[in-house]
Amino acid sequence: MKKFILATAIFASALAETGVCGAEKTEPEADPKTGIVFPADDKVDTFCDMVRHQFKFNGYNAWIVVPHNPLPGKQWFAVPEWPTAFTGRNGVKALLNMGFYMVHVNLYGEYANDKAVEVMHKMYEFLQKNGFRKKGAFIGMSLGGLYSFRYAQAHPEGVACIYADAPVCDLNYNSTRKENIYKAHKTSSKTELAKVSPVNQMDNIAKAKIPVLMLIGTADDVVDPNTNGLLWAERYKKLGGSVEVVKRIYGHHPHGLDNPGRIVGFLTYHVLTQD
Repeated sequence: MKKFILATAIFASALAETGVCGAEKTEPEADPKTGIVFPADDKVDTFCDMVRHQFKFNGYNAWIVVPHNPLPGKQWFAVPEWPTAFTGRNGVKALLNMGFYMVHVNLYGEYANDKAVEVMHKMYEFLQKNGFRKKGAFIGMSLGGLYSFRYAQAHPEGVACIYADAPVCDLNYNSTRKENIYKAHKTSSKTELAKVSPVNQMDNIAKAKIPVLMLIGTADDVVDPNTNGLLWAERYKKLGGSVEVVKRIYGHHPHGLDNPGRIVGFLTYHVLTQD
């Protein structure tokens, strides 16, 4: 009787490990509509009335929105921060309606540290593995500008263009967030933060000739444009970079424009005409 119980326990354990009837575990299959192989924990809902795939990616929440009528070649754009904000003003809704995929990894609180940039690049590699266009557009609002510039400096080969809106370009921009920023970058040195800030690291972006559209609020008291966006643009021009600065008479918000046509035209042109 004891031998029978032992044999039954061993058999049950084997079934638990291999699956029903001893079937081997299989890799996730490609989504039939897009051909994308999403992670096994993929969950589907909607965003802007379109299908959104949500999943864990390297320990972070991530998602990809599938347009109703995708353009050939899997054209895409990324919104590193605040992906649900001002979508009617910053071009997000328009790009989705045109057939662009939207990509987001929630790295909030990392302040574009080296780990965050690495995760962003792993997402880029995931996109490439799944047949996306080589270069995408980046929409960087506020802290999203920090992520966009830091990523483009490290991996310019994946960036077609950047739309930066009231961007954080100096990691020492906000004294109230100082401790969190120090912790994220594993330093307590203001000088060390300055070294890795976009205002001091843009040479690779300039060499790659990545075009930038920058919107600035002249009354912005959250992210000082004089030590962030405007300083970045001034230095980028000196390196031969192409940057168009649009000044608005209001503050940090709202991001975007009442008529986002100028933003949409900039992004679509540079993505669709890339080499």
